[in-house]
Amino acid sequence: MAIAAGIILAWPDTAASIPANWYRVAALNGRYLRGAAAAGATGGGASHAHDIDDHTHTQNAHTHSFQLKGLDGTCHVHRPETPGPLLPDCLPHTHDVIDVSNIAAINNDASMTLQMGSSDPEWWEVIWVQSNGQALLEQGIVGLWPESDLPSGWDWPANGRDRYLKGAGAGNGGGATGGNADHTHIADAHTHTQHQHRHTGTSQLGAPSAWNCYNPSPYMWDIPVVSHHHSTVTSPYKIGTNQDATVTVDAGSVLPSYMKLAAIQVSAAEPPGPPYGLIGAWIGPAAAIPPGWFACDGTGGTPDLTDRFVLGTDALGNVTNIGGSDSHGHTAQAHTHLQNGHHHDGAASLANAGTPRTRLAFGTSPASRLPLHGHSLDSSTTVPTNQNTVVTIQDETALPRYYSVVFVQWQGVAAVDMTRVRAADLWETVSYGSAASDQDKPLDLVDICGGYVRREHSVAVDIGAFGAARGSINQWNRGLIAAIIADAPGAVHIGLIDEERYHTKEEDILGTDYKQVCLEILPANALLVALILKDSGRWYQSCGEWDRDAEAFVFTDPPTECDTDPGGNFPDAADAAGCLRRTASGGLLFWMIDDAWTARLLRCDAVPEDASGTWLEVASIGPTYKQVSFDIAPGNAMLAAVLLKDDARWQQTCGEWNEAAGQFDLVDPPVECDTDPGGDFPDGYDVGGCLRRLPSAGLLLAAVDAFGIPRLWRCLSMPQGATGTWEEV
Repeated sequence: MAIAAGIILAWPDTAASIPANWYRVAALNGRYLRGAAAAGATGGGASHAHDIDDHTHTQNAHTHSFQLKGLDGTCHVHRPETPGPLLPDCLPHTHDVIDVSNIAAINNDASMTLQMGSSDPEWWEVIWVQSNGQALLEQGIVGLWPESDLPSGWDWPANGRDRYLKGAGAGNGGGATGGNADHTHIADAHTHTQHQHRHTGTSQLGAPSAWNCYNPSPYMWDIPVVSHHHSTVTSPYKIGTNQDATVTVDAGSVLPSYMKLAAIQVSAAEPPGPPYGLIGAWIGPAAAIPPGWFACDGTGGTPDLTDRFVLGTDALGNVTNIGGSDSHGHTAQAHTHLQNGHHHDGAASLANAGTPRTRLAFGTSPASRLPLHGHSLDSSTTVPTNQNTVVTIQDETALPRYYSVVFVQWQGVAAVDMTRVRAADLWETVSYGSAASDQDKPLDLVDICGGYVRREHSVAVDIGAFGAARGSINQWNRGLIAAIIADAPGAVHIGLIDEERYHTKEEDILGTDYKQVCLEILPANALLVALILKDSGRWYQSCGEWDRDAEAFVFTDPPTECDTDPGGNFPDAADAAGCLRRTASGGLLFWMIDDAWTARLLRCDAVPEDASGTWLEVASIGPTYKQVSFDIAPGNAMLAAVLLKDDARWQQTCGEWNEAAGQFDLVDPPVECDTDPGGDFPDGYDVGGCLRRLPSAGLLLAAVDAFGIPRLWRCLSMPQGATGTWEEV
């Protein structure tokens, strides 16, 4: 089966080896795919950086040893007879300084810069390729898979495990691997400037060895030694210096938000059809997604890949797990800065540094007091220390280079191209027999491709005995949904046919004593409508909404008896199946056989979500019909029906919608079905048939012949005027 035009899958080999009818998507070169509701946006980058908060370091307190050295200034005694120069000299002296203060100097804030780091996670390089509408799933093509069991004809290559798929650069082929799940950044070296600081202390006692003051003869005095100290000694200011330091940045994850899916690769030499559930990409308008492909938005059984990348799963049991983040951060290891040593040499600021001498009377000895003087400061060198600090690195949105796509999942179609149709569109089940030996009837699913039949599989469904009650089957979510009537006690059973298995979802719903059931499903599986025939000959209607948590349809129970509008009486039914179809205008058409064996067509203008809709009769044909099945052309333009006459002959009719009259103008009487060329259409068996419209505007009829053999017929055109002929396929 060809892949619809525009669907994108991956090719992990050279550009020259891209299979026929697949074309490279240049816009996706070098890019990862990120899910979105609408395609076309780009973003991300090959690398990224982070901002870092400014920081500082608290210093530990430090001190120095000080000594007051030398003498700054001279001591003087004045001659009284003249105001001449001051003659006496004073000898220098020293003091040791005690109780020097501990000071914690202050560092200034500093900023840091991180170098760029890679935004690429671990990757497997592929060429993103797009179908032109005729492309097949050739050996080597890679798609995405949301199930733990691999489909037949597909492998799970090692290169796609625990890696993101990345588009190869322009002109390059696929197949390479690289990248890392974690990354780090290099931090540029930095330092901190400091505030100025100084220290204070108290000097010990000290004095010159003598004042040794003199004057030319005949005047000479000896001035007594004055022992003294300086109560406060203040050092000069000093600005310390820090050495450069670097910061070690811990590794951080670079995995953007993801859902894990299996990257699977076609291994079969014969191109398979797309397995149900296969996921590809779409970059056109969302409204133009091809039939059978559905946006992966979490509805209709699809995984929700909105705003997510796909990470190739590391284990098949982990598919659909989610994780990652579009932003990430890093931690940094604690760091500090070594300091350079410093000292505080220079002129000290002193308290009680003496007072000036006053003039002395002639012949008077000077008083014993401290002359005004100062000292210089001798300081030891100290190396202060800084405390450790952990810097804060800001989180950063760091996505790899991406292109927004609508991820789409293959779920089958109600209409494909002009030559292909899938099993779910083909037919409803034909069930018959009441003997115990009939309880394990196979449900044959047949794939019709270009006019030939290929039997895919037969499923033995052990549902218990069921008699001459007709079930109904329809496309649903991951395959087919079937409704059947158990022989005893006449209860409705709902089951799924999915990947060659039959799953009973609901049993004995809606009560008992039913004889026939018809169902129809609205788009996106939003609502299931069922009409069921009671053994009293009355038709009842019920609706069911899908409950995702319970994985079941929640029906209106008990069902509501069908009624007509205005005020009519919905006809009693014969023990014959009806046929229910959804119209393009959002309503329903129901064709049934009444108790007078007349085929009557009724319309409900709106889907009865609460099972309260009423019906209006729009056509009837008869009498003496035993079964009926019909289908509707797009836009309600044409209705085609087949009816089984009581003589076991199938007849066909069709009609266009008459808006003014509010009914279908049917060909009446119907025309007996015939084969082409000139064959004899087989007699029917009283078990009903099923008619389906082909996308090519033709019809398929599955019916059981008089020998109990299911036979499939095709009419190549919608039989306007009921003149179409049939061929067995």
